[in-house]
Amino acid sequence: MFRSSAKPNSQDPKKLNRRGIACFKAGDYDRAIICFNLAIDLSPSNASPSIAKYLNNRGRAYYAQENYIKAIDDYNSAIELNSGYAQAYLNRGVAHAKNGRDDLAKIDYLKANELDPDIAENLIKAGKTFFEDEAYEDAIAHFTGAIELDQNNSDAYLFRGKAYWNNLDDTALAISDFTNVIRITSNLAIYDSHNAIRLTSNNAQALFLRGLIHLKEEHYQQAIDDFTTVIPLDPSYSEPYFHRGQAYLGLSNHEKAEEDFRLAEELSGTYMSQFALESENVSRPAP
Repeated sequence: MFRSSAKPNSQDPKKLNRRGIACFKAGDYDRAIICFNLAIDLSPSNASPSIAKYLNNRGRAYYAQENYIKAIDDYNSAIELNSGYAQAYLNRGVAHAKNGRDDLAKIDYLKANELDPDIAENLIKAGKTFFEDEAYEDAIAHFTGAIELDQNNSDAYLFRGKAYWNNLDDTALAISDFTNVIRITSNLAIYDSHNAIRLTSNNAQALFLRGLIHLKEEHYQQAIDDFTTVIPLDPSYSEPYFHRGQAYLGLSNHEKAEEDFRLAEELSGTYMSQFALESENVSRPAP
């Protein structure tokens, strides 16, 4: 049921699969699908693991075209041929999530994780790639899958928060994720000395980004609290001082604002007094 109707000449399925992958990476998904079709058709019926791999690859191409139903069909067929294929479960889970079936997605994530304990990290790695490509919705789907598998994964929360903010300007969801990062890292950094540096870095990023959102939304005291907390984590970083100065300016506390601008200037070597003047456009609370 999963073979194409193509009538190809005699060719090597492995080479066709490699050609399909190259087309996929180049963004030529139609040609990639043709190559995977031929690889499937030319494979002997007893080559189940190879056919499962080609089906999974074609499913990824359909997914890239946002044809989630066809993608799921291919992942289903791949799993029928190889019930231990963790990547196919993972990919089907992401496709289910994009298709609005979070319940089915969670089942697939758990199965993939059962087959491959590194699957959560694979989700994060793929999510970061989508994030760098500004494919934020796909990034969110992958980070959500990682969170389903590990509720204490600060990397997944941190990057999903960034994706929410970049993609949808959904500050409520972004703040929720950054708050989870702060909660997780504050607790784990004490006990996990091996990952303490990474956890502290995530904590600082989340505090800083949450502070920026509070500043943007004119929640000045909350912004000040976050910037004040992040400063001791990296005292040489000028931006928290500068943005805290903006928040103080929003509260009409010019003395503290100027002090923070001065400290930011000392750390960055940039003339912050001009920044202080430019920050006069920070919205003030209503009198």
